Amino acid sequence: MRDELRPDPQIHTSTWLPILALPKCIFVHQMVGALIEAELDREEEEPSLFPAFSMAPLRQTAPIALPPYNQFRHPVVRRKATLITFDPKPHVKDAPGFSITSTHELPLDGFLACGFENIPARQARHAVTELLDVGWKRMMRSRGLKGKILANESVVFVFPLGRTDDDKVWFGSSDKRKWRNVVGKRGAAYWHFGLAARPVLGEQSRFVVSPHVLFTDDGSTIWESDARLQRARAGLSRRWWNPEWRDRMLGTLAFLGPRGVISVPLGPRVQAQVTAQPERFESPVAYDDPAKIEEFETSDEDEEAASEETPEA
Repeated sequence: MRDELRPDPQIHTSTWLPILALPKCIFVHQMVGALIEAELDREEEEPSLFPAFSMAPLRQTAPIALPPYNQFRHPVVRRKATLITFDPKPHVKDAPGFSITSTHELPLDGFLACGFENIPARQARHAVTELLDVGWKRMMRSRGLKGKILANESVVFVFPLGRTDDDKVWFGSSDKRKWRNVVGKRGAAYWHFGLAARPVLGEQSRFVVSPHVLFTDDGSTIWESDARLQRARAGLSRRWWNPEWRDRMLGTLAFLGPRGVISVPLGPRVQAQVTAQPERFESPVAYDDPAKIEEFETSDEDEEAASEETPEA
């Protein structure tokens, strides 16, 4: 292995998308309603990023006092009888008995650093992370991508058949544009490329994305069986090298943020601004694996991939 290392600095593309800007303020609302107190002690059945908060719809009985979270116009997080959101006036329809009794507008930086009243700083960070997570998922759905919850509870959004022209995504500079397919055929099935994303708050707040490939029979309905998906994915992806995954990721990000920035709506006229250009890192050395080089040079899949990198005419 030592013989294959050479002092040749290499630039590598990461899966980190730095968050360029967040809303300046966040709102903490106190709720009242006939059913809220009765529901607070019930266990939630749906998974949440953080146990203290839940985006899951509550089991409903009429009249509705605490509406399902997907009925709110913007992402919200609940902690007992408190709603945390970037929306100053959370609004839902068809929710008799639900009302807000008080609202506190807080600087986001202070809320993340110190929390608020009975919300400690750690739970405040968890709540904002959850809001970013829900905002990203809503944004991906609004762009026409199909979601699938995986066994590890992450949500992957893939391109359905026909979502883009010729099922391609474009990336690169205007004078050297390249493309990759994000939907294709493998046997009788379709494969679909997509991304999962996880928000991280800290000194360098970011979304961490991970590429995935899922499968359908009709170009739209993702297979339900995780085991079936895993077997098909292993058969396809072992012929995909780093450039295939990287290029499709870059093309997907360019699709989401054609001007270099991805806007994640969080409230009325407020968004998280996320770069569509992943962070890049420099390695001081390079490594060549002779066995993989030989396999790469004889791979039909790689010959096809090279033809996909033709600049736009």
